[in-house]
Amino acid sequence: MALAAFAKQAAGSLGLRCSAPLCALATRGYATVVDGLSYSKEHEWVKADGGSATVGITDFAQARQATAGGGSGSWFEELGDLVYVELPEVGSTVTAGERFSVVESVKAASDVISPVTGEVTEVNASLSDDSSKVNSDPFGEGWMIKVKLADEGELAGLMDPKAYTDFCETTMNDYKQIKVPMLPGYSTSEPITGGRPKTQSLQHRNGYAVSLPVRSAFQVHAVAGPAVTGSQLWTASPSEAAPAQVPAATTPFQPKYVSLDKKVLRYFGWFGEAVPDSPLESWRLRRVEVLLYLEDGTMQVTEPHAPNSGITQGTLAKRQMMPKEGGGFLQVADLAVGKCVRVYGRDMRIVDADSFTREYVAQRGVQLAPAEAYPVSPIEVVLAAKCKPSGLSRSDPDSPSSFAEALLGREHNSKSLQQFLQHGGEVLRFYMLWDNRDVQFGELHMYKLHFFVADATAEIMEVPEEPNGTTTALFPTFLKRGPLPKGVVGGALPGQGRLTPDQCYAAVDLRIGATLSVLGRQLFIYDCDEATRKWYQSHVGYSNEALTAIDVSEPKKALPVPELPPARFGLGIGSPEDSLQNCLRLVPKPPKRDHYRWQKLDTIVLRYEAVLEPGTGRKLINIDHERRFVVSFFMAGESLFVAAVLVAYQTIAVFEPPQPNTGLPGGKFLERAKVYKPGSKLAWYTEAEMQVGTVLDLHGRRFRLVAADAFTEQWSAAHDMSGGAPLEVLY
Repeated sequence: MALAAFAKQAAGSLGLRCSAPLCALATRGYATVVDGLSYSKEHEWVKADGGSATVGITDFAQARQATAGGGSGSWFEELGDLVYVELPEVGSTVTAGERFSVVESVKAASDVISPVTGEVTEVNASLSDDSSKVNSDPFGEGWMIKVKLADEGELAGLMDPKAYTDFCETTMNDYKQIKVPMLPGYSTSEPITGGRPKTQSLQHRNGYAVSLPVRSAFQVHAVAGPAVTGSQLWTASPSEAAPAQVPAATTPFQPKYVSLDKKVLRYFGWFGEAVPDSPLESWRLRRVEVLLYLEDGTMQVTEPHAPNSGITQGTLAKRQMMPKEGGGFLQVADLAVGKCVRVYGRDMRIVDADSFTREYVAQRGVQLAPAEAYPVSPIEVVLAAKCKPSGLSRSDPDSPSSFAEALLGREHNSKSLQQFLQHGGEVLRFYMLWDNRDVQFGELHMYKLHFFVADATAEIMEVPEEPNGTTTALFPTFLKRGPLPKGVVGGALPGQGRLTPDQCYAAVDLRIGATLSVLGRQLFIYDCDEATRKWYQSHVGYSNEALTAIDVSEPKKALPVPELPPARFGLGIGSPEDSLQNCLRLVPKPPKRDHYRWQKLDTIVLRYEAVLEPGTGRKLINIDHERRFVVSFFMAGESLFVAAVLVAYQTIAVFEPPQPNTGLPGGKFLERAKVYKPGSKLAWYTEAEMQVGTVLDLHGRRFRLVAADAFTEQWSAAHDMSGGAPLEVLY
């Protein structure tokens, strides 16, 4: 097995391909035939010992598998490493010329033919666990069965070692003459002289991959050297098949795809195209750009976009190796200014090249001719004649435009047309108001008027927000664009409502301070935008005093303060704030929170040191004088809207630190809650009362604030401590 591996490695290092059967004979020879044994034509060996015999397969058989039937007329393929061996049972009978075992490998399976007849007395049970012994030691540990011979005369019909060696050689010669299908792996020719080695397609030079020229099979054999026979396989010199050494380049090598990357030559040209059945042109000029990519010699032909041509333009020929008439491909030498080049049946004339192309070819000793002018296309002559100006304005009666409009039945010198041409796009904007508060439920409505000077039409839009901040506009469009009548229009018969220019407002009728009667409403103009002022100054001649805005703003009215009923304990619904909503609205709503204060002041807690103070009718005992408390004031409490004003209140918590040897356990003295001032259910303590020295009455207990922590002092000095207004202040 080691000899076979060495033979394959040597053949591969010489660039030669060795087929399986001939390599087996070349590598093995006949050294694997053991003397003292008898051999069958099915490649089994027999070792006789008195009336019994040991049977196995030969070294040639374990590497080659005989096809069904075996014999000299069979052909062989490689069996390879065995993975399973099926042996008969002890006591069974085997017959000469019949199958007694089956061997399987990773590639194929084969029957083992018994060379003798007799009873099986012993089998090689170790092959069930390790069938590779047949490959490694077929004549030793790889034996298969032991048979008690029924007829010892059968041994005379077997071959001795010399006869078996000649048989193997004859078998291989017969194999060469067999005709097999023309499929990969099937061949009857000499594998060494007729092989087709797979050559390398790339080589690396200076770190770059470069393609090798494609060689034919004849050239491959010429490089590999003369044919090597089986006997010369071990004597062939490695220097005969080794490739010649390429001398090192004197300058750093770079392939074309690196040195010429993104370098493109651009030529400008044209070709003519016949246009049959057209009264305007007999042929058409089409301009093209020829791009030559230097890295691989490919070309691309594109047609630049020509507006209003009606021709599908773009890429005429995709990037490729452009074939040339007569064979070969178009190259740089085929492109020159003033020269025609034929691309897929179209003769294109090169008239110019860009600066990079001229510089590139000049460095290689080629000077391009000066640029040529494009020929004039017939359609360009026709279009130029149509677009030639007459020298007359549109208002001139002899202008072509006036004649064309007269043919269409239009009045070329109409006043409306001249106004549209002169004032197209000019829009005047005025601000107006309509005050109908003299009637019941009347309000002050604000409008803006857009007057289109081009056709003397106007539209009126209602401004959604009034100067006092209220919103009354339900429909933003008060009057759609159209003629603005001066009075009430309409009639009983169709056509009676048609307006004349004298019945409509014009631009000169609109000015600041004027009152317009529109659909029975008296609209007062009090202002205009800056563009409208400039228009009136330049077209009408108004002065700055006539265009001064009129102030129509009104002072805000103070809302009436509703009177709250006296608080009656036991009659409230929910908290005092909830009860207050029943007094403010017919349908009460829940109080809204001040989310801004809650987000900004959520983590702000002011802490004070406090002591007890005697109150009215309440005295302190001796132990109360020694007690100390921590009053925590939380800035982010609850909030509610009262009369459209957002009012926020805060919460207070009191904690008594434990003091040893006083008999007082300490702990939480007052749960965090909103604390109302004494005698009121609408006023609570705010940060305005949280000052050092202030006395707080918390549910009958009086606390005097005697000190504050460092954070409270810094925060109080940097912020306004006036606090939010309580409800009793609002009312």
